[in-house]
Amino acid sequence: MFQDRYRSEPVEKDGYFLAVLRYIHQNPVKAGICGSVSAYKDSSYNEYIHPRTHQITDTDFAFSMLSKEQFVNYTNEESQDEFLETQTIVRVNDSEAKAIIREISKCNNVAEFQALPRDARNTFLSELKAKGLSVR
Repeated sequence: MFQDRYRSEPVEKDGYFLAVLRYIHQNPVKAGICGSVSAYKDSSYNEYIHPRTHQITDTDFAFSMLSKEQFVNYTNEESQDEFLETQTIVRVNDSEAKAIIREISKCNNVAEFQALPRDARNTFLSELKAKGLSVR
């Protein structure tokens, strides 16, 4: 819970909403707390499956995209979805960063890198970010 700084990401697409909802419902199973999504009593999943008169969860949005049967199948299928909190952050020290920068850009110092044409510099920055470096 207190591993790192809080991060969030907006849910702006219907497919992403469904993936996030599945991720939330599958969390207790993946954590070994229970054996199935429906077995976890504190989940909203059961309100989707067994609607009550006075339920807390608004299930209409999910059911506007999927039937109840589709929802059950989708939620219970194994997923490889990754979200912010599950992505691995690669960290490198300054020496490693310098070596990576030299290898990719062929520059020996900051002045040489800054003197590159903007397009080339931006291309290198994208490649460096993919290797785990930040702009800093």
